[in-house]
Amino acid sequence: GTRVGSAMAGDRAEGYRAYAPEAEVAGLKALNDEGGGETRNIIDAVDYAVEIGCDVVCLSLGSPKWSDALAKAVEKAVDEGVYVVAAVGNSRTTTVWAASPSSADAALGVQATNVPVDGDRDDVKAAYYGNIGVHPGTVDLSGGESRGAVPQIAAPGMEVSVEPVGPLSGTSMAAPQVGGAAALLLAAEPTLEPDEVTERLLKCAYPVENIGVTESEHGLLDVQAAIDDDPHDDDPEDVISDEAGHRDNFNRALSAVQGGLLG
Repeated sequence: GTRVGSAMAGDRAEGYRAYAPEAEVAGLKALNDEGGGETRNIIDAVDYAVEIGCDVVCLSLGSPKWSDALAKAVEKAVDEGVYVVAAVGNSRTTTVWAASPSSADAALGVQATNVPVDGDRDDVKAAYYGNIGVHPGTVDLSGGESRGAVPQIAAPGMEVSVEPVGPLSGTSMAAPQVGGAAALLLAAEPTLEPDEVTERLLKCAYPVENIGVTESEHGLLDVQAAIDDDPHDDDPEDVISDEAGHRDNFNRALSAVQGGLLG
């Protein structure tokens, strides 16, 4: 929680500033110290965030098991004008698919990436552990509610250092990057509705050749482009490498085998 809040709104001496350092942070503890907890506590936290007037909710948590109640709580929050981002999960080799609640229609699912040593974003790669799409909707007890879900945007989440915690990795570390970007965008344009924030972030994401569309459908977070409302010319599918395309084909085929969507 400290790391997530600091990534979004930290402002310490020694020159560290996050996306929205003047924002007020509501730290709502829904999980225990080991990172586990009950879904009802997460729902209570989301509901309380709505009640106290939060603009952005970052859910750096997830489960391979669908929760209809949590999906409805997220949908209610968005309907009330609260922007919700969620980590897609770190279990690509086991549970595979985007975790709940990132797989809910109302949440923006966030993939993690590395940070290239040379700083060239064209060299960015998706985290090897980040969960993917296209969700088959048959393996999470959702009754098809999660079918078609994919990580929608990617952001740095591998060995990213945030004061005062230091370097950590995971899609839970990437989600607050997008949450902070949403807060910054709302500070610039306070009248934006949640769906408009999503549209802006996604259409202005940067397409990266090493990231398949089943790993991040719209590409890499580009905060400045979103603020300037300046989309990039290329679509992600137009720039991905052969290797990323092969991963997409495999992921879609696996989804089809498990009862999902092919294509």
